[in-house]
Amino acid sequence: MRRALSAVVALGLFVFLAWIVFGGTALIRVSLHMKERNEERARTSLEEIARGEAALHARTTAYGTIADLGSGELIDTVLATGTKQGYFFLVTPTPSGFSAVARPSDPGKTGTRVFSVDQGGVVREGER
Repeated sequence: MRRALSAVVALGLFVFLAWIVFGGTALIRVSLHMKERNEERARTSLEEIARGEAALHARTTAYGTIADLGSGELIDTVLATGTKQGYFFLVTPTPSGFSAVARPSDPGKTGTRVFSVDQGGVVREGER
């Protein structure tokens, strides 16, 4: 009876450790993949914002907020809310241009990097 119980405990411990080693690494890989995907989508969204700002400026000779871009249908409706795919977006217009910044909504989980773009249209890592 004790041998059977010991065998069951040993098997349970083996299964638990195998889950931690293999299942845990799989979860980490999925998490890293999601962060990378969110970061790439944040960059793409900033490119969309830069195109929208260029179109708005061509129409009105002014730059706008993220709400202005959304109401003018220059960016997609989800992005116009300021939150998309694990990132917050802030667009600040100035008389001579604009600055847009994308920050992870839950740093370390939804992304780790901050991106920015201005009227030059080049997306950069970090804030400018």
